[in-house]
Amino acid sequence: MNKQSRLKLYRPVGFTLVELLVVIAIIGILIALLLPAVQAAREAARRITCASNLKQIGVGLHSYHATHRSFPYGALSENGYRFGQPEWPTVHTYLLPYIEQQELYEGFNAALETWSGGRQLRPWYYDQANAWPGVVDNQPVSAFLCPSDGLGGATKAGDASTVGGLVKLFTVNYLGVFSGVNDGEAWAESEGAAFDVSHKAVFGINRGAKIDEISDGTSSTLAMVEYLTGTPNDVRGYPYSNRAGLKLIYTSRTPNSTAPDLLLDNPIFCTPALNQPEKNLPCIPTGAGTSNTAAARSRHPGGVHGLLCDGSVSFYQDEIDASVWQTMGWMADGSTVSSDQN
Repeated sequence: MNKQSRLKLYRPVGFTLVELLVVIAIIGILIALLLPAVQAAREAARRITCASNLKQIGVGLHSYHATHRSFPYGALSENGYRFGQPEWPTVHTYLLPYIEQQELYEGFNAALETWSGGRQLRPWYYDQANAWPGVVDNQPVSAFLCPSDGLGGATKAGDASTVGGLVKLFTVNYLGVFSGVNDGEAWAESEGAAFDVSHKAVFGINRGAKIDEISDGTSSTLAMVEYLTGTPNDVRGYPYSNRAGLKLIYTSRTPNSTAPDLLLDNPIFCTPALNQPEKNLPCIPTGAGTSNTAAARSRHPGGVHGLLCDGSVSFYQDEIDASVWQTMGWMADGSTVSSDQN
């Protein structure tokens, strides 16, 4: 064997540095191409789950209606006063037995019975004399949460580092649409003050609509829409007070509006630090509570899900006509529109 043959025989096998860099570059390009597709597939799955949650809620609403001959109250408040005790019961509370959450419902019902027995359970806060039932503490409800969100948590923390003192009750990504365009109108309706009856929605304080009252048609009227759970430091998506962004939501602004929500000027409602438009959480703190309002919001690209009164769920684009969207929130204004937004 000559020298040249021996060199060929023992030549090392492997990549050169240039070849290795080329392979790495190709892998990087493939990952860059595939990652958006993977993320899109994951969001598509989350969106399907989110819509399924709303459909389950829709079934619950109709089961409740079949039993009680009306949809549940949007909120319960003594004597119609917007902040009258107990204040914290909401459409979500009434729906619990109809979405396989009987034990949790019984815990809330025990709290309601405690209140009606003369002990006032305050809407949000613990105190030693009026402790909440332990079964409701820190218990999320998966059917009320959209997997595309999660920034605010499944329950609101009750420690001093966040929204200190709050009972750790469940948060929600789906809010009932209330009458009017802001808190002032919703409150006026509940208290018997001057109110434009054409702005009446399915839900109100101490009121839930009957199907035969929805003269615009159940397939043209929104019952619930998506909202966000905010951050761990605020009460957005924490439905235990009769204010915008917690329990009350309106169709006065289109989905995912760039216009900020007008929320109570309070450290756990909205502050400059809690105004986070980059997270689709824009807000302006306002002291005049009657002007407070909140728009439907989600983390889905391009729109939000809405539950119609017939139990169907549609996806509504951010670009939906503002007047169409607004009238879909009102049940007897004489306007019927197509709900096909998917």
